[in-house]
This record gives sequence, C-alpha cells and structure tokens, in this order.
Amino acid sequence: MTVIMISLVDNQPKTLSLKAMLQHFIDFRVQVIERRTQFFLAKAQARDHIVQGLLLAMDNLDQLVDIIRKAADNQAAAAALAAAYGLTPTQTDAVLSISLRRLTSVEVKKLKAEHLELEATINDLVGYSRWRLLARRIVYSPPSPPEGCPLGFS
Repeated sequence: MTVIMISLVDNQPKTLSLKAMLQHFIDFRVQVIERRTQFFLAKAQARDHIVQGLLLAMDNLDQLVDIIRKAADNQAAAAALAAAYGLTPTQTDAVLSISLRRLTSVEVKKLKAEHLELEATINDLVGYSRWRLLARRIVYSPPSPPEGCPLGFS
C-alpha cells in the first residue's frame, strides 16, 4: 500500500517521508508545549506580583490607611503608595481596590498560602523550561550503543 503524505511545511506543500512527518509533528508539539509553558509562567508571575503587593500592604495596614485617608483622590493615593512602598501601578490598583472583608487574618493567611503556591508553580515552570532544553539535547543527539553490545553497533 502506498501512502502519499503531503503536508504544509513553512507554508509550502511538501511530500514527506514518515520519519520527516513524525519529526515535524514532534517539533510542532514541542512548540505548543513551550508556548503553553510560557503563557502559564507569565500568568503565575503576574498574579504573584499582585499578591506580593497585597501582602506588603497587609503588613503595613495602619500606615496604608493613613496614606489613603490623607490623599485627595485615587490618583494621589496611588502615587503616595508607590512612593512610600515602591509599589507598581498594578499593585497599587490591587491594594486600592481591596475590600474591607479581605483585611481579616484568615485572608492574610490565604494570600500567604497563595504566594507560596505561586512560587512553587513558577519554580516548576522555570525548571520545566530547563529540563526541556536538556531533553532536546538527549532526543536529538545520536544514540550510543550499549556497553558490550554483541550486534557490533559502532
């Protein structure tokens, strides 16, 4: 039985062998996994950035309330928070939009737990990226014959 495998490679139709078809498929899957990993990494880093700002605000709650009370409007409060604690605009928006019910000690514990979980996720995703580079070297390097192979591979 004959199979003609035509595929788009670099937006050009090409007839590929089974080995080439599988290689292109593996390359495609690696790209998908890399992009997905980068997406999840960026998402986790962005959330961790906000959680760090909220934790800083919770640790300095009394001073934070004084700064917000003394400010004329939201922009002045955001600028004062950024100057006092070195918060980024994203963090200041999160701090200014936090509701009073989230100021309880239970919510602070939840934020600390979320921060630890996000750090673990980020470390896993960064570690995955490093592992992927090592795996690519292993997959794409020529195999070496096993010790004492009687079949005479060299």
